[in-house]
Amino acid sequence: MNFYKNFHASRHRIFSVPTPHWKRGLVGAVLLIGLGCSHAISPTVRQGVDAGTTFGQVLQSPGDHAGKRIIWGGEIVATQNQSDQVEIEVIQKTLDSAGEPRQGDNSGGRFILMQPGYLEPEIYSKGRRVTGAGKIVGSRLGAVGEKEYLYPLVELEELYLWPETPQYDSYPYYPSFYYGPWWYPYPNSYGLGYGRYYFRHRHHRHHRH
Repeated sequence: MNFYKNFHASRHRIFSVPTPHWKRGLVGAVLLIGLGCSHAISPTVRQGVDAGTTFGQVLQSPGDHAGKRIIWGGEIVATQNQSDQVEIEVIQKTLDSAGEPRQGDNSGGRFILMQPGYLEPEIYSKGRRVTGAGKIVGSRLGAVGEKEYLYPLVELEELYLWPETPQYDSYPYYPSFYYGPWWYPYPNSYGLGYGRYYFRHRHHRHHRH
């Protein structure tokens, strides 16, 4: 009887080893780092942003908000490289807590991000999502189709390009009676076919130099 009692007690001792202090510290450090890196725009730039200035207010009267710093984002319409700067036309989207543009059809309008230098239009392409932080510097009268449109202009301090939406390349599904259980590349012991897929994404944070 004593043998069984000692055996069960030893099992308890084996599986109740306390977590080392260095592991607890490591977990805490990882959590802190994750919280510090959770936004698309760096903390330094975010500190100077006027959180009370909304996109709708600026759209109604861009000149009244000149000089204010904002964080806006959305989907790229076009990227145009000029002789001395690059301009990105963006359809505005509401941002989540990480600064990521939300999916969906809701939008307040359009705006233009500007910065010196060059950006590759095939990367900063139509439909890609961006988040930019910068200073409102006025507006420009343009057109969307045949409709005149007043674009708010933002001089960028920081720009973040979000990963592409995953692109799937999948094989069609075929029921088991379509081929045998050893058919390559769908081998399984039950003779059930299954598809494969992969996805890729890229992201890029661009700082103004």
